[in-house]
Amino acid sequence: MLSRRVVGNWPTNSTTVALSDVSSLVLGRSGLSDLTDYGAAEALTIGITNLGGTNFCTLSKPLPKALTNSQSVGMATLKYRPFSAPGSADYLETIVGWQRYAGTVAKFAADTPVRGSPTRTSSTASPTATSSAPTARAAKAPIRRKPPPQRAPQRGSSRRARDGDSSTTARTRAPPGAPRTSMTLAGTAASPALATVATAKSPP
Repeated sequence: MLSRRVVGNWPTNSTTVALSDVSSLVLGRSGLSDLTDYGAAEALTIGITNLGGTNFCTLSKPLPKALTNSQSVGMATLKYRPFSAPGSADYLETIVGWQRYAGTVAKFAADTPVRGSPTRTSSTASPTATSSAPTARAAKAPIRRKPPPQRAPQRGSSRRARDGDSSTTARTRAPPGAPRTSMTLAGTAASPALATVATAKSPP
């Protein structure tokens, strides 16, 4: 940062200002600072003319406020000249400076952990995480399947099973007018089945 003294009174919107000392100023990079806010080299010095021992500086933009005689003003010299004609030496130098600045900021952001964010893990931890997946699936409880519905027993079979009666009756259809004959097969689980035949006359 530099400090220079103003020579004479210069109103608002003036594009020229006289300074007591112009040594070490670089055209296109040195300028007046803090004219409207805290900004370095806000109005650049783009030309210097010495008339009668007074150094008249041409500014890159009109003064946003008036400057008075013997007032001390701050000045700064930029490392890189603002963008100029594309392809010029100043332009290429500025581009290289911006690329270096962007790379530095990006590296700082990548290397600085954010508060509250989870801890980063390296890529070598991925096989372990993958191998644990089958174990987690195997630990799940087995799926219970519903038993198939039971078929209802036929009518009359439950009574025979309860009474221990395994007898069945076979009926044969006789022609009209012929005597009906029924055969009953009776037996128990302890003895062989015995067959008895009964004949009855058909009613008149």
